[in-house]
Formats: sequence, C-alpha cells, structure tokens
Amino acid sequence: HARGDTPLDVLGAALEMPAPASRAATVGGFLEERFGEVPPKGSTWTEGGVLYRIADSEPTRVRMVHLRRAEESSRAERRPLAGGGDRPKNVRAR
Repeated sequence: HARGDTPLDVLGAALEMPAPASRAATVGGFLEERFGEVPPKGSTWTEGGVLYRIADSEPTRVRMVHLRRAEESSRAERRPLAGGGDRPKNVRAR
C-alpha cells in the first residue's frame, strides 16, 4: 500500500522502478491527474507496469492506494468511475 500523500519519487524507489511521469508530486495527485478527478474507492489504473487500486478516498483527496506489478505495462486501463458514462476502459499510457 501507499498513502495518497506519498511522493512519487519515494514510490518509484520502493517499487524499484522509475516514478511515473506526472506534474503531480504525490501518488494521489498522479491518480487524480490521470482520472481527471478524485477517483472513488475501487477505481483502478494501470500504467508503467504498476496496477493502482484506490483503497480509500475522500471527495477531495486519495487517502490510500494498493499497488502491484501489472502484467502489461504498455497500456493504461481504468475501471469506469461512478456514473462513468461513456468513458473508455482502455486508454493509451502517456
């Protein structure tokens, strides 16, 4: 797990992988950037060989994220958000 306020460089070092490219400084900010909003609990995102699953969030921030290495690192995937409408389940990694 990682707290949402964990710095991306610390996360990268802990996973022994490069930190994801982002304007955000924290894992929570990175995920908010990717989803375009604070993702609700249970949402997932795969990028750079890591699967991120939101374990806990509040309306204004991501509190806790579960992480694991993903099988496929060349694509980013996300489960639709609550009321997700027509959002794609698969998008290209940035």
